Amino acid sequence: NLSLDNIAAYLNVSKFHLARTFREATGTTLHNRLTSMRMKRAQEFLDEGRMFLPEIAAAVGFQDVSYFSKVFKKHYNYSPTLRIRHSYK
Repeated sequence: NLSLDNIAAYLNVSKFHLARTFREATGTTLHNRLTSMRMKRAQEFLDEGRMFLPEIAAAVGFQDVSYFSKVFKKHYNYSPTLRIRHSYK
């Protein structure tokens, strides 16, 4: 449930103000930071090896497994299925 909309509502500020302030303070966008946090958690789930890929995708906020795999590959330069195979060796 972590999203720009939810964070802005919780802080009682506009999405625009939140995004601008975050970018000014960190040098990156809130969207990129949230994606990075989700990918880090997904990598932890993959390392644990107790969940299947669709479960991991859902756990980190992706409804579409193929889109999750695409984002993961773009973020880490390898596919999550490769990570799964590597962690079982």
